[in-house]
Amino acid sequence: MIKKEKNHKFNLKIKSKDIDPGALFIIKRLNDSGYEALAVGGCIRNLILGEEAHDWDITTKATPEDISEVFKDYKVIPVGKIFGTVTVVIEHTNYEVSTFKKNKSASTPNLFEDLRNRDFTINALAWREREGVIDYFNGLEDIKQKIIRGVEDPVERIKEDPLRMLRAIRLACELDFKIDKTTLQAIEENSLLIKKVSPERIRDEFTKILLSNYPRRGFKLLHRLGLLIFILPELQKCVGICRENICEGEDLFGDQPATRFKFTVIGYFI
Repeated sequence: MIKKEKNHKFNLKIKSKDIDPGALFIIKRLNDSGYEALAVGGCIRNLILGEEAHDWDITTKATPEDISEVFKDYKVIPVGKIFGTVTVVIEHTNYEVSTFKKNKSASTPNLFEDLRNRDFTINALAWREREGVIDYFNGLEDIKQKIIRGVEDPVERIKEDPLRMLRAIRLACELDFKIDKTTLQAIEENSLLIKKVSPERIRDEFTKILLSNYPRRGFKLLHRLGLLIFILPELQKCVGICRENICEGEDLFGDQPATRFKFTVIGYFI
């Protein structure tokens, strides 16, 4: 699936009209019920990039029990409740609503603590109607510079959820961004942690890499950073193996036609 070239006109003044009506309804109802609530994460990043936002995430001071009570007249799916997240269904659309994330050392959860515990600066963005985009960690500048950077300490962010290593590569392929050196080093030094992630979660990120505009870049990063050997060791064996009828200096790893390669690897994971 080839996507359109990226729009480089940034929308830094996001208005209520830009926010999905269902997400806006959830935010307003939570606020009216006395709970701070904001749109957060990749949906805000996409709006800034001038792209359509498909998955809407909402962060709030309310607990899962509070959220369920506020939306007792709607369907609330408790999957993820143990991690502070429930899904509210509005007009047949699912919206993930999560209690503010916090570090173990933080006394009380709040928006700043929530954003500092997210994966990358470009995702550590929130939106509130009065203030617009809230950016504590220079995410807007990283979007402008097309850089994927771990929030504060990328090693800590990876240890919190090792899948973030794959997510960094996937975002680099989807957005045509570069991963900053410190985050690259953190991934390479902690690649072994990917073994802690379930095959289902790995498959989902892996498939998105395959379906991006730059899958070859993704596989080169997976190899370079030491992840490929844990995810697809059969492909790792192709590195350095030469074959006739390919360009000098190429090997089996670098000579995979994109379409055939995508279907071969997707078939492997199904």
